[in-house]
Amino acid sequence: MNVARHSHSSCILGTSIYVFCGEDENYMYSNCIERLYIGNVSESRIWELINHPLDVFPPRANILTVALNDSEILIFGGHSETAARQLVQCTQGIFILNSRSGDIATVKK
Repeated sequence: MNVARHSHSSCILGTSIYVFCGEDENYMYSNCIERLYIGNVSESRIWELINHPLDVFPPRANILTVALNDSEILIFGGHSETAARQLVQCTQGIFILNSRSGDIATVKK
């Protein structure tokens, strides 16, 4: 992967593995999403960073992900920290990643 991490989530969608969020080696929360194509064994396997609007999807760790259909992944739960890194907070919001466009939409209550 391009970003080493722990406390992340992963999900298989079609012929790709997606890895979401987590904490980096400095224990900083991330909203990084990466994809690895696993469809053709003869092709080289290179992790691809998925660009998405950073202001919509805040950094978090220990999230849950599930494939909804052939192009969307549901993202929810987890936790993040305050700017002072003193208080762990449960995160709110449910998001859907569109794997074709890289867009992340907030699911309205």
